[in-house]
Amino acid sequence: MTAAQQELVEYLAARPYRPVESQPDAFDLALDFSRLSKPVIVFALLVAGGLAFACLFAGQPDSPADIARQVDSTATIMAQRFVKQELVCPATASFSLSPGIERTGDTWRVTSYVDSQNVCGANIRRHFTATVKAHGLGQWELINLDWSNR
Repeated sequence: MTAAQQELVEYLAARPYRPVESQPDAFDLALDFSRLSKPVIVFALLVAGGLAFACLFAGQPDSPADIARQVDSTATIMAQRFVKQELVCPATASFSLSPGIERTGDTWRVTSYVDSQNVCGANIRRHFTATVKAHGLGQWELINLDWSNR
C-alpha cells in the first residue's frame, strides 16, 4: 500500500461513521426554518403575497377608459406608420411623445411632429395632422395627411 493510500485509510478511520438513516434528507432541510434569518423569511412571504395579489387581479377586465387609451395609442402608432411611408429616410424618424388625439366615431385625428433626415442628411422637424380610420381588428386606413410648416 502506498503512503497516499495509507493516509486515506487513516483519515477515513478517524471519521465517525453515520448511518444513512440519521442524515437529514432534502425534505427535512427544506422544512427547517430555524436555520433561516428573519429578513429572508419576511422577504419570501412578501414575494408570495405579491404573486398571490398579481394572480388575483391579472384577469380583471380593463375599464372603458383603459380600452379607449389603448385604442388611441394604436391609432397614434398607425398614423406614425403612415407618416413614415412619406418620409425620405423613415429609419431616422423620431416622433413627439405627446401627440394631440381627437376621436370621432371610428376616425382619429392625430396632430404631432416628426424629426427625420432629409435628402441632404439634415435633421428636419415637420408637423403633421393625420386622419386615420379603423376598419375592424388591425385594419386601418389613412384618410388624410396634412403637412404644415410651422
